[in-house]
Amino acid sequence: MDDKRVGDMTEQELRAMIRQELHSVLADILNPEQGNPHDEGSSANAPAKPFNLEDVRSEHPRAYEGWSDEEEQHLIRLVQEGRETREIAELLQRQPGAIRARREKLENRGLL
Repeated sequence: MDDKRVGDMTEQELRAMIRQELHSVLADILNPEQGNPHDEGSSANAPAKPFNLEDVRSEHPRAYEGWSDEEEQHLIRLVQEGRETREIAELLQRQPGAIRARREKLENRGLL
């Protein structure tokens, strides 16, 4: 079966990711004092873990930092080379969601 591609994901992968994100957001809205029971390793009765930038940056050192023009140009080159989002995230030391968001921003500005 020939899957349609949406960026660097198949349509099916994109739909699954959107479903998972929607589920997570709805769980947080409906019951914010509890952790998301669908997150790996969480308990429905455990309180939500507070955001900790150090924890995030231990895995993604440039998480939540601003983007330089040079870094945007690097992202554009990597996308044009056909690199996958996860690989770009590793190379740029950012979260995959940040790569997707910046890519969308660049596409909206006509740079990609």
